[in-house]
Amino acid sequence: MLMLQAGDYKSWISIEGKPRPVFRVETTLKSMSCWIPSESNKRFSVNWHNKKREFPVQATVEIDGVTCDDHIMLDAKNYPDRPHGIGVSYTRTSDCTRRDFMFSTGQVTDDDTYLDTIDTPSGAHIGTIKLHLWALSVITVLPQTLQHQRCTRLLEGQLMHERSNITGEHHIVRFGDEYASPTPTVDVVHAYKTEDEPFMTFIFKYRPIGITKSFSVLHTSLIWT
Repeated sequence: MLMLQAGDYKSWISIEGKPRPVFRVETTLKSMSCWIPSESNKRFSVNWHNKKREFPVQATVEIDGVTCDDHIMLDAKNYPDRPHGIGVSYTRTSDCTRRDFMFSTGQVTDDDTYLDTIDTPSGAHIGTIKLHLWALSVITVLPQTLQHQRCTRLLEGQLMHERSNITGEHHIVRFGDEYASPTPTVDVVHAYKTEDEPFMTFIFKYRPIGITKSFSVLHTSLIWT
């Protein structure tokens, strides 16, 4: 099994262009979660697809508790030439530069100045990639050159205290080296969310392959809650 699927919506994580298998899938009314094996120092992308595109959707990519990307998939009826699938593998750092998402080995310390990482919301989100899907009502769509807005929080190496809920060998996500990328022309969408919460959230809990084996999650199962 290489992806999560809820109705017409599919989502998966690819490392170096190859989809990663998902294990121990758990499903609720508005979410699906699973475990995936991660590989240190390798680039990855967060992908999703909807062939029907019955209504416009905003997707928010959240990695280790940090919102890293917002983008919109427009509906097929009004925008038949727009793509049915989107992959997000980087964050823009300026109009003409960007940095890729990379898995990295996390560090644990006994330095008590990091005691505030114990059981904090930020610590609880380490090791998790989320894709939130929101239904939209579109007002206007105007193609224009991208105008970058700098992110206030960055994915950099995060030290966790040894008494935190992340122990032993673990992975985090960081940004790779910055590189040049032409400024694209994008659809600037003026819209509003029609609901107070996402209608679906895909959750990928990533760990090194050895740890996922120790969790006994490498036996595919589907759990409804």
